[in-house]
Amino acid sequence: MAEPGLQKATVITSYEEIPLVHRTTRDSRLPRGDVDSNFEPDRTVITGWDRRLLTLLFHGLISLCWGLALAIFASRVVPVAWALSEKGRKNPEITNVLVALASTLTTMHITYILQGVCDQYTSYLVVDGFTVGQLRWMQGVKELSAFTKFPDKENFWSKKRIGWLLVYIAFALHSASVVAILQPESFFKHFPFGDWVPCGSDPNDLTLERTQFIDETLQAAIDKLSFTVGMQLGNYNEQVAGNTTSRIAGRTYRKDSYAYGVVGGLQNGLQEVPGVQFVAQCSSNSSNAEAIWRSVFPDRSPPELSMNGTELVGFTDAPVPAQMRSVDSEAGGSQDESLGNFHNGMYALVQPNADGALITVEPDGSQRKVTVCSWKTLPKLVHAQTIDFTARSLEAEDATVYPTVIGRATWFTLQGMARAARSGASLQAVFEATTPSPSRVLETLLADGGKAAITVFNGFFWPQYNPRKDNKPQPSSAPPRCDSKNRTVAEHWRFGNSHNLGYIAIALTAGIGIFAVWMVFRLKPRRRMRGDWTLGVAEAFELGKDEKVSQEQVFCVVNGKMVEHV
Repeated sequence: MAEPGLQKATVITSYEEIPLVHRTTRDSRLPRGDVDSNFEPDRTVITGWDRRLLTLLFHGLISLCWGLALAIFASRVVPVAWALSEKGRKNPEITNVLVALASTLTTMHITYILQGVCDQYTSYLVVDGFTVGQLRWMQGVKELSAFTKFPDKENFWSKKRIGWLLVYIAFALHSASVVAILQPESFFKHFPFGDWVPCGSDPNDLTLERTQFIDETLQAAIDKLSFTVGMQLGNYNEQVAGNTTSRIAGRTYRKDSYAYGVVGGLQNGLQEVPGVQFVAQCSSNSSNAEAIWRSVFPDRSPPELSMNGTELVGFTDAPVPAQMRSVDSEAGGSQDESLGNFHNGMYALVQPNADGALITVEPDGSQRKVTVCSWKTLPKLVHAQTIDFTARSLEAEDATVYPTVIGRATWFTLQGMARAARSGASLQAVFEATTPSPSRVLETLLADGGKAAITVFNGFFWPQYNPRKDNKPQPSSAPPRCDSKNRTVAEHWRFGNSHNLGYIAIALTAGIGIFAVWMVFRLKPRRRMRGDWTLGVAEAFELGKDEKVSQEQVFCVVNGKMVEHV
């Protein structure tokens, strides 16, 4: 018979039978593997390598390598393959889509890595010990929330909060930063062709006679080209105002004050060739005429006009030295008397180095308008560029030699201008509003006449001693040759760093990778939750319930407590 007062005691023999609110790691009622050697180890805990830790390590290394690659791309030393850049230029919309896709994938990848680090670290905390505040701010970081709640409520602007806001801003700018690196930018590559051109001549060797290097037939053809350029005097004012190109001797040139001649057949190229720059001044003020004329010919005065009432009969000038040439529109006789008021007059002098001066006379009501111009030629080494086979001068260096044919080319250009002036052409515009000055028109016209002659002259000798043409030796009759440094200008693409925004992507991508690798090796020897446990509401709820919860089971909160909904 049992003694009165004695009751059967219930012995708690398992972890699950201890109420959650009373469990601690110091509870003597908890079975512990480190006390009872016969106790079966907790199979929910793992140390060392597992699939999730290896996956995080793999993605961390990828992020680190990609961050280093972005740093190399941002240094502008990595070109895009020629075939890809050509396709990209033809399909810019596809290029933009691919760049945006790459930036989005990169941002998604580092976000995935950060979330993986949070999950792995939380799987360690739930075994080692954690606070609700820790889980709360780590959940906010995992969700990339700008309003992550940190436990230090008394100090709102704590180091953790400021640091997280900086990281959050970097994440927000990350995609744009990657685009700043991957968006292609243009650069140019050169391939030398080794083309040669005739070297320039010393000023003392220049002549207005036929040059010794070509025969009379070729010289006549060159003279005619320069003459026909001068014949365009009547409409050159409008051409200069319209910034048109000049088609001269089979080449297309941008109008400027430089006379030079390009060689080769490159669609887009650069070369350096001998040339001159025409610098002119003009005035219709009679008080300036003497000074302008004497700026080139200090020992000569402007020619005197021979008039018959209001009609120009001719020009009277002092004898011209043998090395110089004069051009007189009235020297041809009176066969054009029927032109009446459209009859203008022109007189010019030119030296072997193409320096010279001119005077024009044209009707102005009952009076005559007299314009005096002079110009000087400055020897230059012209840096010429061809774009779609159209040549233009980029810059020019001072030189000491002149193109061999520049003096004679200027002389025949002036002859064409005189013929046009006799038929009514003028440096002055018909309507003077928004038109270039006469000096600019004169510079351009004389330069185009020089381009015509120099282009043919250079082109004639280019195949004779071009080293790419069967390695022919230089003919004894050819002028000395100089390297034109003719080279291609091929547009390529490369990665860059627009406005230096790429540094954000470099720092964040590489930083996330380094952080992930460091966390992997830090967590490897530590005890962690086994399996695909992640930091989330559902996992925390299951821990509190002490059981697996069905995905279809319904719960609700009643009086502040979680109960199953029936």
